Order: sequence, then structure tokens, then C-alpha cells
Amino acid sequence: MTQQRFTKLKDYFRETFEQEPSYCVRAPGRVNLIGEHIDYNGGLVLPIAIKCEIRLLARPRKDKQFHLKSLQMEKTYKGMLPENPLDEPSWVNYVFGVIHEFQNEGLEIPGFDALYDGDVPVSSGLSSSAAIEVASAWFIHNLLQTNYSRLQIALLSQRAENNFTGVQCGLMDQAISACGEKGSALRLDCAIPQIESIPIGFSNQTEFLIAHSGVYRGLSTSAYNERRSQCEEALEVICNISGKNYDNLCSVPMSVLNKVQNNLNDVLLRRARHVIKEQQRVIQALDALHNGNAKRFGKLLNASHKSLARDYEVSCPELDELTSWLQSRPGVLGCRLTGAGFGGCTISLVQKHMIEKILTDLKSEFYASRGINPPAFFSEAEPGASALFTPTRAIIEKRD
Repeated sequence: MTQQRFTKLKDYFRETFEQEPSYCVRAPGRVNLIGEHIDYNGGLVLPIAIKCEIRLLARPRKDKQFHLKSLQMEKTYKGMLPENPLDEPSWVNYVFGVIHEFQNEGLEIPGFDALYDGDVPVSSGLSSSAAIEVASAWFIHNLLQTNYSRLQIALLSQRAENNFTGVQCGLMDQAISACGEKGSALRLDCAIPQIESIPIGFSNQTEFLIAHSGVYRGLSTSAYNERRSQCEEALEVICNISGKNYDNLCSVPMSVLNKVQNNLNDVLLRRARHVIKEQQRVIQALDALHNGNAKRFGKLLNASHKSLARDYEVSCPELDELTSWLQSRPGVLGCRLTGAGFGGCTISLVQKHMIEKILTDLKSEFYASRGINPPAFFSEAEPGASALFTPTRAIIEKRD
């Protein structure tokens, strides 16, 4: 955040709440490099935090009221903490879910004024919702001076989305927003959970292009939860037929799936096949990161998209068209959809000497010919949540 932007935000906070802000925190959006739809199946995922972020200026109140405003959303909220999610404004439910989770752990939240600002594209698969949750949790963590680790903040934020908004998301989005490190991807074992920062071995040769398909989507609870339910059903059948008690779908060997495939209907077989093979691709991608093998990593991105489109059926014509166009460009080593799908963005690995031409051609050829102008930008791996200022600057922070 530039100093000019920060000054404007402080001025706007002062005008809105007639007080000075006492806290300012930030939490980034994310892009998942590879390992899609396997976080809730107990697998390994490999996201990075991106340069787009949610910023939060706040100060505590004494009356247990919550006055919440966003510069990107039209409607605001003033009142006590609701017990159930609100229809309007819906964005505040991510904040209220976090507050409820802190209260469930026996902590008292005094109420606060909060101004939210950010540049994470909404409904684009870049986890703007998780960034709101983590920014809110990081503020409350600093306000109460808790001893929560970053991973605990991520887990609390995940519970907020599961329990209050009703989206049964995995841990990945909140984990990278809270735990990301500059220049590194996050190896997250969702079954334990356990995190490890993995330096990107080819970062001096390449950059990641995040390009929007032009299709904006909400994270449909019906479509998302349906995929999760199908995976759970597939796991149950596999365990019953094989006589083995696998903890999650990612732990099922491909050889076992091949043996029991005739007992699964076509949909369940394809869902399970994507999950198991995607887990294998993540392991291969980790090896490519360690060895600085950008070409190998790019081929894995291409294979991931094919599996997501055909077996998991979370792509759409616009995503497929954009992915195919990018895969055909010189300098693009690989491309796939990223996020839950049903619209949103692609992630591409691009050779550095080609980045300006790729972005220019994308906008002048692909987007212009379709009459759209969605977000497209390059990003390196950025750090996770942080406090820009607090009243004492005594930030209690423990790493796992």
C-alpha cells in the first residue's frame, strides 16, 4: 500500500467514524499454483499469496456495536453482532463469522469501527473472502493480544466460513493468506494440517500471470458442496469395496481405484480420479520447484487443467478458451484454471523475457476481440497477513 493510499484511507476513516484509526492490518489474496479441489480431500496443495490484498483500518468501541464499511461494497452495517448470516450486506458475514469463532473460544470482542479496502478481484477465484476473514482475524488477534500462531488464525478463519457462511471450504485459502512468505509457495498438508514454505527455484527465470476469464462467479455453495459430497461418497465406496479404511481420498492409491472402478458410477469415478492424480501432480510439482525445472512445472499445470475440465467438471467454455489461448503462446510454459472454477481466473507460468508481450497480446487480441476488459496481472509470491500499525506496535506473533 502506497503512503498516498494510506493517507487517503486514514482521512476517509476519520470522516466516516469521527475518530482516528488505531489499527491497520492487511491480508493478501491467493492463487493456487497446483492442487485444486484436494484441500478438502486431505491432500497437499501449493498456493502463493499475491500482491492484491484486503486492508483494514479499525478502532475498538465500548458499546459492543459493529460499524463496518467497505470502499468496494455499497452497503454498510451498523448494529450488534447478529446470530445468523445476513442477506444484505452479505460481505459482512465473513467478518461476523470470525467474531463468532473468537467468542466460541471464550474471548470477548468489545465491538469496533472498521473500514475495509482492497484490490482483490471479487468473484474471481482469488479468495477475496478468505482475505477479509484473515484480515479481520489478524486485527482481533492484535486487539486482544492473543498468542495464536498464524496457522491457528487460518484454522479459525476457515471455521468462520464453514460454520457461519455455510461454505464447506478447505483450509488452503485462509492458510496462505495468513502464513505466506515472500518468494515462496506454501506446501500445505491439509490432512494434519502442516505448513512449510517452499522457495520457488525458478523465480529468477519466470513470473506468474493471473488472467481473468471474464466470467465472474460467486462460490456457489450448491456446486462446491456437491463436489465435496461426491468425493465423500466415492471414498466410502472405495473403503467398503477394498476393505481398507483410508483417511481421505488423497491417500487412496491409484492402483486401488483401478481395482474398484467398476463399483463406482461414472461421476464418482471421475471425481476420485481427478483427486488422486492431482495429488500426484502436486508431489511432482514440489520436485520441480526444488530442482528449478520450470518446463516440468508448466506441463503439470496443463495436465491439471485437463483433469479439472474433464474429470472434475469445474471449468467453463470461457476458461477453456482462455487457457487454450495462453497455452499456445510462445513463452507460456503452462496454464490452468485456478480456484474453485465455474469462472474466475487462470494461472500461467511465463518466461520473464516474454511477460510484457504476453500481457499486451492478451489485452489487445484476446480480451479486445471479445469486448471484455477483466483483470490480468503478474505477481510474485508475497508475504501473508501483517499489522501495519497498532497502538503499541507490540505484535504477538508465533510461527509454526
